[in-house]
Amino acid sequence: MNDAAPRRNSVRVDALLGANTAACILISVLACSSTVAPSRIGMFMALFVLASALDVFRLRRPPRLVINIISVGLLIWAVRSLRYRDVDNVITTFTGAIVLLLGIKLFEEKSGRNYVQILGLSLLALLGAAVVAYDESMIYYYFLLSLLSGIEFVLISWHERQPRAVLPARAALRAMGGGVAIWAAMLPICLAFFFLAPRPQAMTQLSQAGGDSTFSGFSDHVTLGSVKEIQLSDKIAYRAETQMIQPDMLYWRGMTLEAFNGLTWRQIQRNVYRGPFRPDGAAVTQKILMEPGHHRVYFALDKPLRVESENVFMIGDGNFLNTNSRGSGRLDYTAISIVSPSMTPLNPDINRRVYLGLPEGFMPDIEKIAAGITYGKSDREKADAIMAYLAPPAFAYSLDDLPVSENPLAEFIFSSRKGNCEFFATAMAVMLRFAGVPSRLVAGYMGGEYNASGGYYIVSQADAHVWVEAWNGESQSWERHDPTPSAASGGRVAAAKYNFMSFYIDAINFRVSRLFLDYDGESRWEAIDGFRRALGNSGSFLMENKGEIFLSLGKIAAFFASALAAFFLFAAAKKLRHGTKNSEMALLDDFLRIMKRKGYGKKTCDGLEEFVSSIESGNLVLLSAGKPEERRERDEIAALARAFVLRFEEFYFRDVSIDRDSETELRSMLEKIKKYA
Repeated sequence: MNDAAPRRNSVRVDALLGANTAACILISVLACSSTVAPSRIGMFMALFVLASALDVFRLRRPPRLVINIISVGLLIWAVRSLRYRDVDNVITTFTGAIVLLLGIKLFEEKSGRNYVQILGLSLLALLGAAVVAYDESMIYYYFLLSLLSGIEFVLISWHERQPRAVLPARAALRAMGGGVAIWAAMLPICLAFFFLAPRPQAMTQLSQAGGDSTFSGFSDHVTLGSVKEIQLSDKIAYRAETQMIQPDMLYWRGMTLEAFNGLTWRQIQRNVYRGPFRPDGAAVTQKILMEPGHHRVYFALDKPLRVESENVFMIGDGNFLNTNSRGSGRLDYTAISIVSPSMTPLNPDINRRVYLGLPEGFMPDIEKIAAGITYGKSDREKADAIMAYLAPPAFAYSLDDLPVSENPLAEFIFSSRKGNCEFFATAMAVMLRFAGVPSRLVAGYMGGEYNASGGYYIVSQADAHVWVEAWNGESQSWERHDPTPSAASGGRVAAAKYNFMSFYIDAINFRVSRLFLDYDGESRWEAIDGFRRALGNSGSFLMENKGEIFLSLGKIAAFFASALAAFFLFAAAKKLRHGTKNSEMALLDDFLRIMKRKGYGKKTCDGLEEFVSSIESGNLVLLSAGKPEERRERDEIAALARAFVLRFEEFYFRDVSIDRDSETELRSMLEKIKKYA
């Protein structure tokens, strides 16, 4: 079909091309939104809306000279904050400039050349965002943009031949299908290039330098009230591939804190070796992938024996530090832990001066309380007595209105009696020291959501936690005590965030991250060598690995079966919602919603005819205050509403299904009410 007005079930090629181009642009800008300054994104959106208005209303475009002057001015504005020594700044500034150029290009005449340039700029913007934002979501942006790019090239070729061509709907679908076919044919080549191409070291470093610059977890100290700032975030801290662990043992150790000055807990000198401990119990392996951040500590299930990664410095007592202070990318490591509530040092000669130390003259009132409730008891009995003293209902867990006075611990114990984990842990550790029991704090995480689909725990910042380790002189071991009320410890945000489907989505994200973002040269050669061996001796390879192969195939089949089942359940639910049985309710809901927007809300106790009568009598209270309705307008809307209600009740009260023609008639009545000014 050539240059003609669009007919029913037909579509204009230029309109289809414009919509596809807009989708490409918006995908790339959405990908840039986490890295480009909001002012640039806001400027682009203003340009996008203005250019779209010119297209919709077919207004005259500005002269080329004006576009060039505006382009130069915007580019100068975009690069004014460029810092050449900061690589991240250079890339984000460059990406922001491309985003603005995209907005400016929309004002030019829509030729094939301009469409190709817009697509190229979209790909460049996405590339710039991907280099800085070390995030698996970029894979999906690339997937969508590459798919739309195949369709774009097919539509551009049509547009070049016949700029105002009109195609039947089926022909337009076939043309777009051709673009999808081009994309599908190129996909294996692109994947092969990805897996076989070398990774430039500079690009790897740039990728690892991006992402969220906030610290994922704790620094080397904990101040009373500071853990709240971590717990209020629902961002994921890390994912840990491991077996399911008993919930009350889900403590993820980060660091021990020994020195207390009345407000802040700190580690003693970080280069002081604390010594090894006896591995009593079965070892549990965890493969942990931490989200981007300035990681100074390796977290692992309590008690960590070993951490396998680069730049690891072990200082004993289950403490492992990251010596790469500049690293801010994702931290990928393996940890081996003994999951146990106690730790027995190989050398039980601990430094009691350190673990009993308190500021001189510190809070004698608390000292009296500690002496009174622990007198004549053993070390463990003292710990149990203090736990009982801090238990509900005398004390309560809260993240709101935390003590903020000069002596927050005194306010917590004697006044407010509510706080979060570091207040409970500090109170217990201080009272233990007053009672002569060596004690220290441990900072880490508690809880997490287990994703059975992927076989890993999702640990959020909201799971940040602090607990106490007290010395038991009888067993010569450190024992874990958690005085924070158990109902508030760990998993508070994660438990409400994840459901059946979101677990599957997160599992896909996690696997994509493992496969794409962490794929390096060593992984490439291992894959090539494994593929070569499999081809060279396929029979023995299948026999040797049949268990793993069948398990993997089973997991894949189970995943797709579950996804297919979820799709059919969704389709069935949608059918039930909008099917014949409920078509009456759908019409009724639409009617009431339209009337409410007009300013007429139906009371629950009113019938439909009573509702219309209240409009006619003028006794209905208008919901849209400040917009008084004239008598004539109210009467005309009431007349349209009564006509709809009477026709609707012919089916509703007779329990007769609405046929297609009648439903069309009722929908037409609703449109008249909706369009009434």
